[in-house]
Amino acid sequence: MPVIHKYAQQIQSMLGSGGSITVDARVTIQQSIKILNDFRAVAISEFFRVKGFVPEQAYQTSSLVYDKDFQDEYDLSKCIYTYTCDRIIPVSAVNDGITYIGVQNGENITRLKSRSQISNYKKNFFTRHIVSESPWVLYEPDYNSILFHKPYGGPTKLLVVRAVFQAPEALPEYDIQHDEYPITDELFNMVLQLVQEKYFRSVMSSAPDTIPNATEDSSVIPQVVQNNNG
Repeated sequence: MPVIHKYAQQIQSMLGSGGSITVDARVTIQQSIKILNDFRAVAISEFFRVKGFVPEQAYQTSSLVYDKDFQDEYDLSKCIYTYTCDRIIPVSAVNDGITYIGVQNGENITRLKSRSQISNYKKNFFTRHIVSESPWVLYEPDYNSILFHKPYGGPTKLLVVRAVFQAPEALPEYDIQHDEYPITDELFNMVLQLVQEKYFRSVMSSAPDTIPNATEDSSVIPQVVQNNNG
């Protein structure tokens, strides 16, 4: 797999001057990387919908570092520690894109999916020990954070996460100059198709509805009025 810039340059060439689609200004490499990341997320979700799994190449492993400045005093009083986490792609409505959250020594940790699940466990005599006496983790996508409950021994320095990240190059472990971009050829072809379809629709929607009889068809070159990176 090539590095991220090799993929981004293909998108840049497609959307920039001289490419198959004309935009009002040449797309920068930074914009191309964002477009690549955004459509990679869409492609992965569609791939999962059709085939029921995500290619191994799309996953990355990152170590989250404990930082005392990010802690909430109320959570700390309950031995709950907050780790900031780069945004993770929700592969589907029920699969949040995470395959593992834990510690380097492989300690058994319960994965909880929501705060409501924690509340239900607290009410249940047989399972409430999970949230009061056992280590557990909870990913909170709205805050790009992971809560780690460790009832003994204080915070863990590193929390390991294996997941499909929205911006692969943003991970501290990622070397943007040398590391391969986490995508397969099939996924990248889906990305190119999605980019083509999105911007082609923009081109067609901006074309005139009618062409004066005195104007030859070949003289009308539709252009995207605005480059939409969202």
